[in-house]
Amino acid sequence: MAGPVAIQVQGLKELRKACKQVGVGMDQLKEAHQKAAVIVLSAAWRRMPRVSGALKSSYRASALQTGGKISSRLAYAGVSEFGGTIPRYHSRKRTHHKPTASSRGLDSYYVYPAAKEKESEIIAVYDGAIDQILREHFRSK
Repeated sequence: MAGPVAIQVQGLKELRKACKQVGVGMDQLKEAHQKAAVIVLSAAWRRMPRVSGALKSSYRASALQTGGKISSRLAYAGVSEFGGTIPRYHSRKRTHHKPTASSRGLDSYYVYPAAKEKESEIIAVYDGAIDQILREHFRSK
């Protein structure tokens, strides 16, 4: 009988590679991606301005095989998040400008600061999900 096997991984990419080598699917981690994205999005919503509520309600959290995703369907969401200009067609004033987040010493205004703020909660979500995967598939028999 073979002795205990040790697997050491650092980062999600290495975890996926190690699980693939031993035949474990990563579908269970998709739920953790969704939970992490929802945590970040709820913190980002609190940071967003509320004029009409369109920007805030346009953001959605989703899970992919490789990570969580926060997206918006509004054309000006990127400008609102990172700054910049968007064209205004059919008007005398052709562009709308918002100072860039980087010019104000920020990565962005809402989502990235929310992710930094909730980093410990996100780590806890992934830690629990990875522990569950390890318990289900790699427990000693």
